[in-house]
Amino acid sequence: QNTKALNRRNSLALAGFLTKSCETAADRLGISSFTPRGTKDHTAHGPAKVAGGEQRKCMRAAGSVLFVDDDLEWVELLRVAFERAGIPNPVQGVRDGPEAISYLRGEGPYANRAAHPLPELVLVDLRLQGMHGFEVLQWIRRQSRLAGLPVVVLTGMEAPGDAQRAQELEATGFLAKPLSFAKLVETARQIGDTWLRPARPLHLS
Repeated sequence: QNTKALNRRNSLALAGFLTKSCETAADRLGISSFTPRGTKDHTAHGPAKVAGGEQRKCMRAAGSVLFVDDDLEWVELLRVAFERAGIPNPVQGVRDGPEAISYLRGEGPYANRAAHPLPELVLVDLRLQGMHGFEVLQWIRRQSRLAGLPVVVLTGMEAPGDAQRAQELEATGFLAKPLSFAKLVETARQIGDTWLRPARPLHLS
């Protein structure tokens, strides 16, 4: 429990100025333009061109990322890191294993798939309250409808054998939580480059 408390203090020390508001965190990190969760900024590219008034070109919406971590400060911090790294994928956060399962099943408060879509990627901490992160990973791998869903362990307290156990349970990847915000932005870029599909043009009539 003391280790968990220390880890929480360390996470807050990464950006002591971070609050539970993404916008406030972004301001304090010196980010001049912040796109709120679940939205995309299209101003850099300007309006889509219309050919003959018949067809428009737009980009495929970026898939969401589900981050399972009992410290939601980390969820907020990762959202800001994604924004800083130029990754458009929205990050959804849940606190524990049962909540993650409810989200993936589309139950209760997560029944609205427009607001809570199935994620393109799951990030899971290991030392969760109650249900261990490996149990969440096991549950996901037993669901045939979630076959192929990438699940990456992102943990701040790695114990001997954790990486091997994650591999045995068919985790897609294993990452340690970095100890600085600059390193977290690098980790966000690695996540985006490795496990998130780039937006691609779609043609809509």
